[in-house]
Amino acid sequence: FLRLNHRITQVPHQKDALVSTGWDLGVNDETAIWFCQRIGREYHLIDYYANKDKGLDYYYGILMKKGYRYDKHILPHDISVREIGNMGLSRFESFERLFGRGNAVICPRIPLADGINAARKFLPQTWFDLEATEEGVDSLDSYTKVWNNKLGTFQDTPLHNYHSNAADAFRYLAIYMTMYEQIQTRQQARAP
Repeated sequence: FLRLNHRITQVPHQKDALVSTGWDLGVNDETAIWFCQRIGREYHLIDYYANKDKGLDYYYGILMKKGYRYDKHILPHDISVREIGNMGLSRFESFERLFGRGNAVICPRIPLADGINAARKFLPQTWFDLEATEEGVDSLDSYTKVWNNKLGTFQDTPLHNYHSNAADAFRYLAIYMTMYEQIQTRQQARAP
């Protein structure tokens, strides 16, 4: 879809617009982060970053070095899990200590199929920067379902591999942004 519809192009960071991030936090695999700006009715994916075996303080440093003005950080529902080695704090509490209270949003837990559908609906409103999001876009292109050799068909569940981290982070971003859009529409409809 993205390549066929020329959605991968030069998408420069617009300094007057805030940047939201969509995260998939890796424990044994990669942490993936999408950087998104809402410009009018479009969403510009201006950057992507992934790494593994790093703590939240490392990612905080990466985000600060980028120099963006941040709005919301959309995080997976499992960030609320408490960590034994972190003074009993949840990763969410640790995140808030670094990034500030009120900046982090936990993505609602919805069925996986509904989240994938939200990402599909989100795609027609998105534009991706050719260079800065290349690794993330390649992962979105490679996101696939599990193949069942016995039945000779794909199962309903996605294959969890290197590419699923970027896809999951994108899914969380899409869920939040599409919900935000619905909330805004309802509020505008109620306004006198």
